[in-house]
Parts: sequence; structure tokens; C-alpha cells
Amino acid sequence: MTSLYELLIKSIIKNKVYLSDFTFINKDMVNFIDFSNNKEIFFNTYQQVHQIQKVYIFLKGLVKKNKSILFFGFNKAHLSEIEDIVGVSSFNKEIFKLCFSILTLKHQVSIEQKIENFYDSIYIQNKDYKDSEIIAIFEDFEDFIKLAIQKKYIAVNGQFFDCWNEGMASNYHWFNSLLKKSLNDDAPEYAIILNNFMITDRFQNFKSISLALGRGRKMPGAVVFFSRIGYEYFFPEFKKFGVPIICIVNSNESIKDIDFPLIGDSSLCSVNYFYLRIIRLALIKNFK
Repeated sequence: MTSLYELLIKSIIKNKVYLSDFTFINKDMVNFIDFSNNKEIFFNTYQQVHQIQKVYIFLKGLVKKNKSILFFGFNKAHLSEIEDIVGVSSFNKEIFKLCFSILTLKHQVSIEQKIENFYDSIYIQNKDYKDSEIIAIFEDFEDFIKLAIQKKYIAVNGQFFDCWNEGMASNYHWFNSLLKKSLNDDAPEYAIILNNFMITDRFQNFKSISLALGRGRKMPGAVVFFSRIGYEYFFPEFKKFGVPIICIVNSNESIKDIDFPLIGDSSLCSVNYFYLRIIRLALIKNFK
């Protein structure tokens, strides 16, 4: 019988997770490299499997403890060409879906459709919403999630942070609603959301996270990035929070401030979807 270890090796080879198009090797990554030539770098597949096992066991432990996880979408700085927009947006939808585990086969299709419709409405549709429309979309989705949790149709694994659209009103609201915030401000919650929506400086997204984490009753168990690109200033800050970081790291990148590096070239779709499937498997809960 083929062992899980052997299956992982075969899957790594099949999806070409062992390859990197970058020829530069960061000193932090030397131990993860098998060999290189002038065109490609070949990762050590045994080291890759070792890191996958560590992440899988760690995430399974968080699920067992009902610890929340923060999932970050690709930052727009990750794009090199305009043609990447559709692919990155589609992949970010898959990251968003990691926030939920569907616990019922009977209602699986309808629940998945509801989750996808919400994502499409907020993150994909090119529409200038009125304030009241944004509030209505979020209230409707939150009511749906609350009811589904009560009926034990879904479990919430964590929160999604869309740095793909910097300045989205969803950032602050999403964290606060699912981290069970306790706001002390006199201003209504939605006024605070829309005020954050107006902030445009490059640290706006992290301010939103800091506010939500600072007021949350429970710190998340981990934060997951599928690339360092565009998030460099986030890593040392999460370190200050004491939140473990999981991130895909390429041969030319540093593993500084990353607790659980997953080794691979995040510019390759096959690598991203490979690790997404690994994380999804770790988060699976039993169907009812």
C-alpha cells in the first residue's frame, strides 16, 4: 500500500511544486534547495513534505481547539500583468471559501452558492455601491451565517482579508463581526466601518486588522499567506501579536518572521492550488 508520504511526493512532482523559475537563492532557503541550474531551481521534496506535515498537524490542532485563522488573499502587488487579474481574483475566492467548513451534504450546493454569491458581490462585481447597499449585503450574509451555524450546517474556520482591493469597507467589518469585537466607541458600528473605508494610505488595511485584533476577545490561532509579496510590513507586526504565520515561500525570499514556511513558487498556479488543497484537507470537519 502506498504511504501518505509517497503520495505527497508524487503529488509534488505531478504539480511541479518542486520547481522555481527564479534563479536567485535567498540565504534562508539554502537548506530547502536540492540543486539549481541557470534556468530553474529544484526544491528538496523531502523538506517540502516535512513542512507540509508540520503545517497539516498544526492546522488540525487549531481546528480541534476551535481557534480562528486569518486567511489573506493575494495582494495586488503580486500581479505582474493585467491578464493575471481574473486568475488571482478566482484564487482569492477559493481562499475566502477556506473560512467555512460545510457540515451537511444535503445543503452543500446551496450553501456554497450563497458564499460564492457574497464574494462575487463584494470583491468581483465592478459596482459603486451606496452605503446602504454595502450594509444590506453584509447584514444579509451575516444573518445567513448565523442561522447556518445554529443549524450546524457550517462551521467558521476564520476570516478572510482582501488586500486585493485595498480600502474595501469589508476589511474592518469582517474582522470585527467574526472576531466578536467589543467596540467602546460611541459612534455606530457602521459609521466606523465607512470611516475606515475613506482611509487611503498604504497601512490602512493593517490599521483595520490592528483595531479588530486589539478589540477582539480571542486572538486567532494562525494567519495564512499564499505569498509574501505586498505583505512585507505585516509579518513583523503579526509577530508582535504572537500569531503564528504560515506562508508559501519561494527560493528568492526570506523565511524571517514565518513560523511555518511552505516551500514553492507562488507565481505558479499549480503550486498555489496544491497548497490550497492541503490546507483545505486540514480544515475538514465531519459531515452530519
